[in-house]
Amino acid sequence: MTVGFGYVSWHYASGLALYVLTGSVLSIATQAAVNCSALGREMRALRARYEG
Repeated sequence: MTVGFGYVSWHYASGLALYVLTGSVLSIATQAAVNCSALGREMRALRARYEG
């Protein structure tokens, strides 16, 4: 989805591209922080319990 927004943003104002880029970077950082937290460890344990 980010690649699609990047392609569309290439033809529009730079503010839109900056908005999409900033949102993507913040989303990746948030996901990484959650995955490294106690909540992320708990979710991995729950997934392992239900998968196997």
